[in-house]
Amino acid sequence: MHEIVVLPHFHRQLKPYSRKYYNINLMIIFRALKFPAAVLLAYALLILLFDINETAPWADIPFHLVGGASIACAAFLVLKEYNYTPIDKKVFAVLLLGIVAIAAIGWEVFEFTLQLIWPPERLMKLPDTIMDLVMGLSGGLGAAIVLALVKQPISAAKSPARRSGGI
Repeated sequence: MHEIVVLPHFHRQLKPYSRKYYNINLMIIFRALKFPAAVLLAYALLILLFDINETAPWADIPFHLVGGASIACAAFLVLKEYNYTPIDKKVFAVLLLGIVAIAAIGWEVFEFTLQLIWPPERLMKLPDTIMDLVMGLSGGLGAAIVLALVKQPISAAKSPARRSGGI
């Protein structure tokens, strides 16, 4: 019901319900994104209720740290649901860190674009952007190391993505 079918480039050679189709279950992704969404919502509430950007401009630093960790956790949950088995724990940690890096860069580009559309009273400078990226990657690195060392992939029998014909 909530699935997108992504076809490989050679899809004409495949039968319509072949196992070569890749199903992406959007509900799995939405469930995993509740952690980064909670961090973003908490920060937005602090801005709206207490104007925290003006009273404590440093307050976004811990939120970038926790946001990076929550993105790594969300990526881990999605990979776990699709029964991704890493070859090596270091490779898995690097994969999670790469996902966090893409999200952090995307977020900073989003912030920059918002400043172009609605200029704030206090413009963000390059050191602030660099600090945001470093803190997001630090949180992601910490979570990636912990998740790669502590957590084990689940078996194919327990994976809902496998049961429903996912990856």
